[in-house]
Amino acid sequence: MKRSLLMWDETLFRDPEVFEIDYVPEQFNHRDTQIRELAFQVRPGLRGGRPLNTICRGLPGTGKTTSVRKVFAEIEEVTQKLVPIYINCQIDNTKFAVFSQIYRRIFGHLPPASGVSFKQLLDAIARALQREEQVLLVGLDDANYLLYENEINHVLYSLLRSHEAYPGVRIGVVAIGDLQGGLDRVADGLGALDVAGGPVADADHVLPHRLVAELGVERRDARHGGRRDVADLAQAAQRGLGQVAVVLLDRLEQRNHVLAALADATHRFVHECQVQLRHGQCSSTTEDTENTERKKKFQQ
Repeated sequence: MKRSLLMWDETLFRDPEVFEIDYVPEQFNHRDTQIRELAFQVRPGLRGGRPLNTICRGLPGTGKTTSVRKVFAEIEEVTQKLVPIYINCQIDNTKFAVFSQIYRRIFGHLPPASGVSFKQLLDAIARALQREEQVLLVGLDDANYLLYENEINHVLYSLLRSHEAYPGVRIGVVAIGDLQGGLDRVADGLGALDVAGGPVADADHVLPHRLVAELGVERRDARHGGRRDVADLAQAAQRGLGQVAVVLLDRLEQRNHVLAALADATHRFVHECQVQLRHGQCSSTTEDTENTERKKKFQQ
């Protein structure tokens, strides 16, 4: 009989890494146009110039962050003169926090937590860029989180006007998010890159590749069209997830047995302690009575 259940040390998934939130797929389809446009925007930085500043706009889940990170990864592979840095503004949502991440990217460690002013931080970053003749490209993901307290304009002003205080410093910005209505005149030079579409529009093409990569199922009848392929893969995925459910229920039942045995052992241990405690009290009372009688006889 063919075994249909997974063992405890087996897994249904070929590569569990693809389920991590920071996973960037090697095959990134249907965003070639946006990636080419973004590459065109940052191309001057490869030749020592200032990259064109860009805002990536689009609905959630349409590939804005992945597009930027793919371009940044390719830049790191081909040159050291253009330094890309990705910053998550949900976490680093103040001007000092943003520039602290830039400092860490350049120097390899964070600045001191106290005793350092923003002016000193910016001066150290700018001097390093001048010394190494490097161009900085800052990616601000979820930049709309900087709209509170007008932080976005403070950050952009410090980045885009840094060349006025530090000649030769070249910094470009790629902001990801909807910043409409939150920018002042300092952001007039920011071009817009629309990442349109979405997972529903491209489901017939994206789903088969995702299922093959994430579940490890094989494609069948590919020459007969995408929709039949998607149906076959969906059925395979459903069977696989059914196996996962069976394994999880089995693990849950095993855990319940362990908990029941542990509760029973705990009950027996408590009962034994109570018995020993009562026995100790009785023995102590008997010894006290005998000692009292001996004292009375001695006094007589």
